[in-house]
Amino acid sequence: MYGTQTYTKEFDITAGRHGGNPESAAANEAVRRFKEELRRKIWLWFRDNGPAITEAAALALSLRMSTASARVSELRKGGCLVPTGTRRRTTSGCFAAVLQIGREWVAD
Repeated sequence: MYGTQTYTKEFDITAGRHGGNPESAAANEAVRRFKEELRRKIWLWFRDNGPAITEAAALALSLRMSTASARVSELRKGGCLVPTGTRRRTTSGCFAAVLQIGREWVAD
């Protein structure tokens, strides 16, 4: 459990976005056993380096943006990361929400 939500390791935070796409479902299955550790690494990074955007954490931790984004979405849903209300530019020039630590992260 982390934040106010309890998720199983099978939970796919992006299911509503990809609509059950077989490749996306397979990708979720492939990272299932690593999700908790990835959330912990990302949360610790934000604790030590935030406030920041997801891309900064992904780059610093050598994670694919899609992997970091999904785990950050889970941490946000649980209230462990919260938006500051400001935005910063990404490397592509788009704006992204700046996030900071919310509640303490607690392992599943």
